[in-house]
Amino acid sequence: MLDITKDFRFRFDRSLQAATYLVKLAGGKVPWLYLMKLLYIADREYLFTYGEMITCDRVVAMEHGPVLSNVLYLIKGRIVRSDEWAVHLQTLPESRMVRVIDDPGTGSLCRASRELMDNVYNMFGKMTKYQLRDLTHEFPEWKKYFQGGKTSTKIPWEEILRLNGKEKMIKAAMHYIELDAYQHALLGGE
Repeated sequence: MLDITKDFRFRFDRSLQAATYLVKLAGGKVPWLYLMKLLYIADREYLFTYGEMITCDRVVAMEHGPVLSNVLYLIKGRIVRSDEWAVHLQTLPESRMVRVIDDPGTGSLCRASRELMDNVYNMFGKMTKYQLRDLTHEFPEWKKYFQGGKTSTKIPWEEILRLNGKEKMIKAAMHYIELDAYQHALLGGE
């Protein structure tokens, strides 16, 4: 039996590059709510298709829908490596916008993740931040885990799969998590 209590290990470089990639697709400057929704949708679709996530971030249910928690903290400058993030993506707090100031490239993103983000942008990129928020409010994982009045509630990755009829991907995700943990332990890392 698989131990589904394990989580993905957050990928800073992939998160930064994916966020920048989506902001560039949208013209170089977007509301951070818009970015958070597009990036979550991309992560979700990647999980459904490949059994892993682009960002490997922790997902939480918040008032405006599912959120990638580390990415949100990076955007707000409240986490280690926020300075490194800010070299590439500038947050404009007064307008709640994010803009590209220096492209970090896509070296940590595979072709499949870039293609998937292109598809997500083509399908949802013309929506407003509030239309995207409303769309994510229809996701079964948000409906199940959102608790009004509470700041955030963790949405387990396996529940995202299960609630969307993708149970077969749970085993693939666990293999990815275990292999990643082994490689990280063997090779060291951040």
